[in-house]
Amino acid sequence: MKRLLLIGQAPAPQGDLTKALEGSLLMAKMCELFGCTWREYITQTERLNVLPYHPGKRGKGDLFPLGQAREAAAMIKPRLKGRRVLFIGKATATVFGVKAAPCEWEVYVEDGLAFQFAILPHLSGINRWWNRPGNQQLARAFMRDCWAERKEAS
Repeated sequence: MKRLLLIGQAPAPQGDLTKALEGSLLMAKMCELFGCTWREYITQTERLNVLPYHPGKRGKGDLFPLGQAREAAAMIKPRLKGRRVLFIGKATATVFGVKAAPCEWEVYVEDGLAFQFAILPHLSGINRWWNRPGNQQLARAFMRDCWAERKEAS
């Protein structure tokens, strides 16, 4: 069984371009949600970003040029066949042409390509989804289940 694939938007401004979704703050949040150690997170997930570079800032958040991101996603999409994919952020999922409620597994099937996916709302401090009552518990329960299922499948 292939490892769970996590897909983010782009590296952090000072992040290592070769280590997707491995910034210390993000990794701490992901490990807390999954209920795993940093080592488990690194060794038992596969991670990549849509864009291989940090595209800059826009207001309080990061810029995510949708045209460039859609082109990059089109190149990545064939690699998702048969995979279990967790998109980090709604914008990330959008450039792959998928929609779903947060923290719910769905199946994408189109033109001979099929994969299972879910969307975890972006973990930035400006995403209001995380402030709504119950959403942090929903995400934590979803991620813990996801981690447990990953262990059972291996």
